[in-house]
Amino acid sequence: MRVALVRHRPDDTDTDRDSVPALLARPLEDLADDLAALGHEVLVVEARRPLARGGQKGGPSLEALDRMAQARTTPGPSRPGAIVCSTRRGLAAALDPASVDVALAVGRRAAETLDRVSSDLRVPWLWCPEATDLRSEPGCVGPWLPRHADGFVVGSLPEVELLARAGVDGGRCEVVPWQLSMPAHGSPALGEVTECATSVLTTAGAGGAGVADLIRAVAVLPEMKLCVAVDAATAAGGHTVERWARLAAGLRAGDRIRFVRITTGEGLRVMVRSSDLVVSVPHGRPETSLLATAMWAGTPLVASDVAGVRELVESGTTGLVLPPGQPRRLARALRVVGRDTPARSTWSWSAHRRAVERFDRHGTAVTMSRALAASVASRTDEPGWGPTSDRLDDFAAG
Repeated sequence: MRVALVRHRPDDTDTDRDSVPALLARPLEDLADDLAALGHEVLVVEARRPLARGGQKGGPSLEALDRMAQARTTPGPSRPGAIVCSTRRGLAAALDPASVDVALAVGRRAAETLDRVSSDLRVPWLWCPEATDLRSEPGCVGPWLPRHADGFVVGSLPEVELLARAGVDGGRCEVVPWQLSMPAHGSPALGEVTECATSVLTTAGAGGAGVADLIRAVAVLPEMKLCVAVDAATAAGGHTVERWARLAAGLRAGDRIRFVRITTGEGLRVMVRSSDLVVSVPHGRPETSLLATAMWAGTPLVASDVAGVRELVESGTTGLVLPPGQPRRLARALRVVGRDTPARSTWSWSAHRRAVERFDRHGTAVTMSRALAASVASRTDEPGWGPTSDRLDDFAAG
């Protein structure tokens, strides 16, 4: 199967690219390599925004088209760089059915682009929303959705439920947590947990209320220190961090609570591995990427019981799940957990094993392959659509 992975070419206005989920998400090139390892021919296409109408200016050059031909015959790590398209005609040429069987638009902006040029496309395409894409639009009851996508690839069952509430048939959705997946051969060396947990990590992605709850809880636990990892988006709104700092100072815990700016995913992963506890207690959307990273690293975690968390964390087995918005209960739980070394050790190993099972790179690549194949197969009965291969089994390699 010949797959085009379409993304929006980022610019300086894309603040979400520096958010915690974006920093921890796997790059699209990893997915391309994983699909290529299954025998698919993979092409990465970058669409500029806005696309110009008509004319060849901005379309693929002869050299780019030559790279496209190489990409179809040389899949895998040696695959050439992305093709950049800045016109409707250029994008249609890159996604021509003679070259591509199916396209996957990653992120809202890529989906917006394919939605606008859908009349020019003759291949099926699916939308894979990123972590922040399914937030409700201002003044709207639900998130933005593409009108012409053939299907949706999401990371968790709660996202399927969210799309269902927005009117999307669940049969059009596939759950493939590829952005959270990690290689089994790269599993960290799990060490012994400390006798008493004293260093606690959270991120600003837990939201104002969740971080404030944790600050209040740590303030009454003099043996604990809290580090709040702050991404660029939160740092830009400095008033939020200042408010948390004033809260910590008012509770006489300012010397035990610090705020650290993070700019790379690896930097945050190091912080996760070096902490005794990861605590994520938002009142709304869960920090799925942080939870998955903590589980993979084997760092014991405490999470709030919001949508999707129990899909990842089994309370009492792989971590502890508490109701959100109860800082006193959170403080009591942290005091008990911090002193219960056997429980934290059990959580560490159990969470890591579950992460390996759920987020293995090869397994998610196979699931993604099947989702793409199903989209291709759904078009085979329509005139003018469908794959050029005459063996459908080829599309579910792996």
